[in-house]
Amino acid sequence: YTDTYTLVKCRLMPAKGSAHESEISDREAAINLFVLTVPYNQALTETDRVVHQGTTYEVVGPPNADHSYRTARRAYLAVVK
Repeated sequence: YTDTYTLVKCRLMPAKGSAHESEISDREAAINLFVLTVPYNQALTETDRVVHQGTTYEVVGPPNADHSYRTARRAYLAVVK
């Protein structure tokens, strides 16, 4: 991965009910999810990784869909281990 955008204003918080069950290598594992909020015009896709305060996250699923009166873009993130 390369740094595409740096110093982007954002907010990162744990998602409500953030423990999410997922199957990894034929076993179940708990994944803690976070919600990233960035300005509405910030490019963000489900193939991106985000580095925030030294921790690397990957985008889990597509960011919120376009809709009228969009003021922010949000996506769920999971820590990359």
